[in-house]
Amino acid sequence: MKQAIVPSVFDLDQAMAAWRSRLLERQNCDASDAVELGGHLLDEIERLRALGLSTEEAFWVACKRLGDPIALSADFAKI
Repeated sequence: MKQAIVPSVFDLDQAMAAWRSRLLERQNCDASDAVELGGHLLDEIERLRALGLSTEEAFWVACKRLGDPIALSADFAKI
């Protein structure tokens, strides 16, 4: 008997927490920097959702546009 494939439910809060965690891994950013960058990420997600993307699609596109969290953290170290 074949098992039905159940699509996973995307949890934006969980995805954002993981994104912030990666940002803070290198300790080049502090919590306030992570909050600010997270705000930019959420703004982009909402903009993309308004264009018709699903929450999950919008999250991944916004992440790509904002940049890898570890690279962003390294940029903060330079500042």
